[in-house]
Amino acid sequence: MAAWTRFPAAFALALLLSTSMFAFLHALTSARHNPEEAVAVGKVEFVRLRKEEQVEEKKREKPQRVKPEQAPMLPTLSVAKEQGMDLGLDVQAIASGLGA
Repeated sequence: MAAWTRFPAAFALALLLSTSMFAFLHALTSARHNPEEAVAVGKVEFVRLRKEEQVEEKKREKPQRVKPEQAPMLPTLSVAKEQGMDLGLDVQAIASGLGA
């Protein structure tokens, strides 16, 4: 097929396809039916059908807790004697380099 006939052929095919789809969907949506001609469809119910059953509540009892005889030992914490850390840096010299 020549290059100059490719576009018109594609356009004609697209026009034919679009028109046929429009006609088909128009025929589906514009059809009128008599409600008496409709077929009765079975319904599905999502509820319990047997109403005569007695519903029994579950009897729950609180379990008895066993308390420990003595409290567990708490670990001791080691605390620093001085605030902060000594890194061995000359803080004044570093601060003077930053413009302070």
